[in-house]
Amino acid sequence: MDAQITTIIPTFRRPRLLERAIRSVLCQTYSHMEVHIYDNASGDRTSQLVAELARRDTRVKYHCHPENIGLVGNFVSGIEKVSTPFFNILCDDDVLLPSFFASAIHAFARFPEITAYIGATIDAKMNGEVTDVPVRRYTHGLLQPPKGLFEMLRKGHLDWAGFIFRRDTLSRVGGLDLATGTLFDVDLQLRIAGQYPIFISPSPAAILFSHPEQASAAVAHDSIDKQFVPWDRIGHHLAAMRGLDKHHGELARELFQARLRRRIVRAGGEAVARGSYNEGLKAVRILREKLQGVCSAVSLCTLCIISRVIPAPATRVLTGLIEQTQRVLQKRRYGLGQTLPRRQCISYMPLVRESLNRLGSQQ
Repeated sequence: MDAQITTIIPTFRRPRLLERAIRSVLCQTYSHMEVHIYDNASGDRTSQLVAELARRDTRVKYHCHPENIGLVGNFVSGIEKVSTPFFNILCDDDVLLPSFFASAIHAFARFPEITAYIGATIDAKMNGEVTDVPVRRYTHGLLQPPKGLFEMLRKGHLDWAGFIFRRDTLSRVGGLDLATGTLFDVDLQLRIAGQYPIFISPSPAAILFSHPEQASAAVAHDSIDKQFVPWDRIGHHLAAMRGLDKHHGELARELFQARLRRRIVRAGGEAVARGSYNEGLKAVRILREKLQGVCSAVSLCTLCIISRVIPAPATRVLTGLIEQTQRVLQKRRYGLGQTLPRRQCISYMPLVRESLNRLGSQQ
């Protein structure tokens, strides 16, 4: 049988972690797939590493850009070249779990109308400590639109390492919007879930490792305006989404803005803790003028004032308290999801550690 699933792995100068990621794909119990590596002009031993893996297994394919085209460009390059019916996207520092593809193919056969299969992604530190399993907060099974959209808005979007997409879904939702920058995965998820059926499974699919070098960590130091623009664009997509009646459209906007207010408070508080008071005031303005967050704006403005006479750690603590207060109030009003309790996270740690032992921790 020809390959049915393509896994895309964009990479840049992480050969040791990349090897672990590739091996995790090749260990799938479902064998009718290919793994395509897109090297963003690393200029290190990445090409030799992949060549050796490709020599052992012809399902490994290598593509190298002559020059660095940026993080988003590299992801898009891989997605645009997919030729199989289904595809998956894996960061070079994460890994897939062995039964992921088999579970997805079974779901697609059972429910041919679904546009995406979503398995459980385990959030973990590099040492194997599990911090969350977001899909545990979700309703499982077949979700007709717009139910999937509201699950994501209430409980947070999911990392797409645990997604298998139908290739033709991209054209059905209007393609990728590169103006959303590094959030184009969030935008894609919301547009798919708001318009087409999806299937959510609690079965473990992937492990997402957190560390300081991640792109999300770098984005956190961008200017407040720069951070807000892509989220604002996603909000416009929600407002224009076909199939949502007036009630669902207004609810989607409220939920989206509620989550975004917390993000802006967090970003503004962190900026102030670094001494960037003007960035903190920009966050206050966005909360007040763009997100109808008067109480959040007042709280953050007060923090901007008192942060001049308290140390940075205290500012971060107060920021956390403001955000936590928002979370409690929003949970009461909208039913927003919470992080998985520690005792339930611990139950996933043997699986993570077994995977690290089998594939190599590569810390």
